[in-house]
Amino acid sequence: RICAGTRRRMRRSSSNASLLSGNTLPSSPGSRSPFSRSRKAHFETCLMQQDLRDMAVSMSDLTKAEALSLLSAGQARSSISSMPRNSSDGALKARHDMFAMNHQMRQLGHGRQSNSPLYHNPNDHYDEMGDPRYTDPETGHIFQSEQDLILYELLQGNRKYVKWLQAQDSLSVQQSQFGAIEQEMSMVTLKECGYLQQIEEERLGQSGGPLRPTRPKALVISCSRSFAPMDHIFGADPRALLSVRVAGYTCSSADSVIGSVEWALADRTPPILIVVGNSNNDIVATAVQHAMGGRAPHKLNEQLEQQLSDSSLLNLVIPAVQDAMQRQPNGTYEEVLALACEMNVWRTVETLLSSSKTINEAAADGRLRVVGALLDVSSGAVQLMGQHPSLAELVKSTPSGDVVRTAEDAPVPAAEAAAMLYAGNLRYASGKGGYNQFSGDQKLLCKLCESGQNPVSVIIGCADSRAPIEMLFDMRPGDLFVLRNAGNTCASNKGSLIGSAEYSITHLRTKVLVVMGHTKCGAVAAAIDAAHSNTDLSTVAGSIGHLLADIIDSAKKAAASSPGTGSAEQTMLATRINVFNTIEKMIQYSDIVYTGVKLEELQVIGAVYDIYTGQIEWLGEHPQLEALVGRPMPMHQWHNSPYVVRGVSRLNNGRSPSAAAALGRLLEGNGRFVGGHWRYKPPRSADTAPWAIVIGGSEYRVPVEDLFDVDPGEIVVQRVLGSVAGM
Repeated sequence: RICAGTRRRMRRSSSNASLLSGNTLPSSPGSRSPFSRSRKAHFETCLMQQDLRDMAVSMSDLTKAEALSLLSAGQARSSISSMPRNSSDGALKARHDMFAMNHQMRQLGHGRQSNSPLYHNPNDHYDEMGDPRYTDPETGHIFQSEQDLILYELLQGNRKYVKWLQAQDSLSVQQSQFGAIEQEMSMVTLKECGYLQQIEEERLGQSGGPLRPTRPKALVISCSRSFAPMDHIFGADPRALLSVRVAGYTCSSADSVIGSVEWALADRTPPILIVVGNSNNDIVATAVQHAMGGRAPHKLNEQLEQQLSDSSLLNLVIPAVQDAMQRQPNGTYEEVLALACEMNVWRTVETLLSSSKTINEAAADGRLRVVGALLDVSSGAVQLMGQHPSLAELVKSTPSGDVVRTAEDAPVPAAEAAAMLYAGNLRYASGKGGYNQFSGDQKLLCKLCESGQNPVSVIIGCADSRAPIEMLFDMRPGDLFVLRNAGNTCASNKGSLIGSAEYSITHLRTKVLVVMGHTKCGAVAAAIDAAHSNTDLSTVAGSIGHLLADIIDSAKKAAASSPGTGSAEQTMLATRINVFNTIEKMIQYSDIVYTGVKLEELQVIGAVYDIYTGQIEWLGEHPQLEALVGRPMPMHQWHNSPYVVRGVSRLNNGRSPSAAAALGRLLEGNGRFVGGHWRYKPPRSADTAPWAIVIGGSEYRVPVEDLFDVDPGEIVVQRVLGSVAGM
């Protein structure tokens, strides 16, 4: 926390220590009064009595030079050290108080140093009296809160990282001049700089270790195309940071970034959330070139710009670019880019605070401090930008905590939709359902009304009143497109059931269709009785006979395959067979369903709901799906086959040579990591072309670059909780 100039002044002032034995200190320019022997004695008395406030008053009219000379002399500290051993508690507090006053006096000369990576606003941190619980063990600085201490430690770690990078540059020059240098020299230099000293001991799980993490000190959001892992940049033990990395260090109002932060707050509540932008960011640069048009130099890949022109990612970054252009309407491309990288940090902070009730409330009550930071990729230095300038206004209006999916949002992928259904039923069956319902929020209801629906799944279920579809999946209005009839069956290719399903698939972009039966189904039980008695269904009154005719084939198959069982067992078997029969009819009768399944754009799943336990038995896809669509279905085979880990010898099967080579490099690097033969590596040039994309989870806190022993910049790393691929 002390700038270089202040440290030099303190070293100079320490040479005046001997003058303290005299009556006065030499007067400095602007000095108001000499420091008398009586005032010095009063100061030492206050210190011995642990009266920090009175001590501060006794020094209130000192000049900076006088205060620094007094605190650098060491006489007060020696008086503390001479205290009796039986008063260790008092001595410890006195030491803490002395360090606190020492630190405050040092801050008298603190100012921004343009060449310092440790710049921050002193007003953001301590007051005159710190809390001894938050003492930095290396320097003895006492901070007002745990958050201040953590930020200080991270900045100190970044300073060591910058020093290590400079040492690496020096080694590179020596290598080019004097020949090969042993690799161990890099490690020696690293340890001399104090960089990541604990990781070498703890990376494999010793004393907790990164694979068995404890409460994180901070959660860091950064770009997936990053200069280096945040653990390296902040010189931190991997256990200390929870890393979320997405392209463009941005987020939307309801995505995996916000979900990751909310989970972290609910699980272990890190006191600090840092949004780290970086200079010359690729995504921001593309957005700047897109917004500036002809004013921007054609430095970027035109193909990349064209691919991103209509992407949701670019749309998230464009507002920050527009803010930068409004502030600098006549700025050059480089000036707008530099400002846009900063504005994108603030945009992300605004989205976090204005979209999430959990994050907003944690920031409002002080449990979480949300700060921005900017990484200079040319030097590795991090500059803290502090908290959002409009933080008070942002936390004043608390979001509702609910989000609603509308037609304006992207369609939900099949795997994600199936997971939502699965999780919702688990909540319902365990008695924890209902929290996901609307709480009468008029804004959400209005948005759902005006913006259209975007259901995650079509559900074809039974009309039985004991099987309430939305409730048993714990879903809200707008989440499910529900079609129900007795026996969850499909009569013909021209019925309203197929037409309704086709509408949801084509116009509402639904990717999952679930056919769900249930236990104790009256329609299936009636069909079993009819099969046993060989009833002529045409003689059954009304339309009930036509309904049972759609189920009778399933009942006869169940009765024939289990002749020695009772009606209850045969009814349960017929319920499962009927589900698959309905799936088969949907594929055969509907060209839209057939085409969607064949192109693997639609997933049709069978299920049976237990009306007693509330749980759903998931039957999966039709076992004869490939025969129904007339082509091989690789994903269907994968879903229905045991998962087998491929060996190294099979890396080339069906892959291009470059993909096989990339997988081989990842496996080799991971082997070095597991064997303990990996090394910390300085980042490569920002122009380095990545050769792999790794999607991983934030739950494990080992940097992915270390896990595969690759140079920073060689791979693109996206990390959110749950290893979710999309935002």
